[in-house]
Amino acid sequence: MRSNKLMVSQRGKTTGHTTDDAMIKVFLKESEKVASENNFTPKQAMHLRLLTEELICMVPQIVKYGSGEFWIEYDEEKYALHIKVVPNSDIELPKKTDQAQKGLLRRISETFDSFVRSGLKGVTRWSLREYIDGVKKTDRNANANEWDELEQSILASIADDVMVISTGSSMSSSKSVEVVVKKYLNPLPVEYI
Repeated sequence: MRSNKLMVSQRGKTTGHTTDDAMIKVFLKESEKVASENNFTPKQAMHLRLLTEELICMVPQIVKYGSGEFWIEYDEEKYALHIKVVPNSDIELPKKTDQAQKGLLRRISETFDSFVRSGLKGVTRWSLREYIDGVKKTDRNANANEWDELEQSILASIADDVMVISTGSSMSSSKSVEVVVKKYLNPLPVEYI
């Protein structure tokens, strides 16, 4: 099942799009609606809200490329929060990712940025789970920043995966870039671990 699709855009854009404080309230209300309609436990509802808040923190970095949509897909086993942008072909791409973001949110925003700029065709994907697996295989002292990012991240501690997915070709009308935050309601199935 899928929640309502909510439109998002940069601050100050025209009506019909959700922005700023209003956007936060609408996103959170939609996550509460999904939790309520699916009889989530208080802990599951809190996790959904925290993950929604984390995704909201990425919105300014994501919608600078064009308008997008937010929605939640869910079933009895899991849910996934989505924010998807179709980059405007006539925008001037910013030179750098906002340095105000820290840690893992910044890494995800930078990945999103590189996918928007890339000329790759087809599907390109980055996975937090794969990134964590790679960091765990390295020396903790040699990669202290990466370990700190993971230990301090709400996303890394609650989400079962976060993916950045690019489809289509560079700045074409069919190109889209999406962030997907996945969470299983019960312990992960064996085949996922």
